[in-house]
Amino acid sequence: MASVKAEQAHSKSVTTLVRLRRDRILNEVFATGDALKVMRLLGITAQTARP
Repeated sequence: MASVKAEQAHSKSVTTLVRLRRDRILNEVFATGDALKVMRLLGITAQTARP
């Protein structure tokens, strides 16, 4: 039972991290309007950097 709760907590934390990263990318793209700068800053591909 404890391992199930630990797995659920881990899953929630991973989801939160993914959401935080996605929000950071979107904020940078909208703030700068420069996809190339965002790609270099965050190490992402062109398709990911486009809003």
